Amino acid sequence: MNEIWVLSIRTSLPKVCKSPDDFKMTVSAYDSFEKAKTAMREAINKYAFSKNAMFNGAGQIKLLKSYIKEMGEPEEGEDLDSLLTPQVLSGIQDALQKAFAGENVAHSIKCGKYTDWMLAVTVKKDSVRFCGYDDGPCNGYDPVLSTNIFSMEKEQDYYLYITDLLGQDDYSSDLYIDLKKTTVA
Repeated sequence: MNEIWVLSIRTSLPKVCKSPDDFKMTVSAYDSFEKAKTAMREAINKYAFSKNAMFNGAGQIKLLKSYIKEMGEPEEGEDLDSLLTPQVLSGIQDALQKAFAGENVAHSIKCGKYTDWMLAVTVKKDSVRFCGYDDGPCNGYDPVLSTNIFSMEKEQDYYLYITDLLGQDDYSSDLYIDLKKTTVA
């Protein structure tokens, strides 16, 4: 039995489509983790830096950036430990931008769950997951963004899932990238 790394990409990017059934799927196999990791980072760089409905060409999720701008500053006396603030979202966006560029990064956000009662973000040491308030769907999607690509030094499964819930209503530009180790006979 041989172990290989399988990279799968499902998306319509850089175009948008009317249905996830229109997504194209690309699957590649690699005989080493280093080759697979390089291919995943190239795929992330290609899709996260391309000019399309979701990204701004600099690795930032356009509508997340807009959401950050529209957020108000916390009121005096508010409990900031679990409040989703512009600083928390900006820190996550900065770490994502660096990860999209292929850097190994450690985000600077304290681990925990943050919410502004519309959007919630669960931050762990090696992953970030966006969803709706109370861990439920946000605008019908769950999860909105989920990834563990910040530091790709360990040999483990990696993923980047982005559903553009902050974007289009009738069209989709979702992105699903998975890197998994598997065995073949």
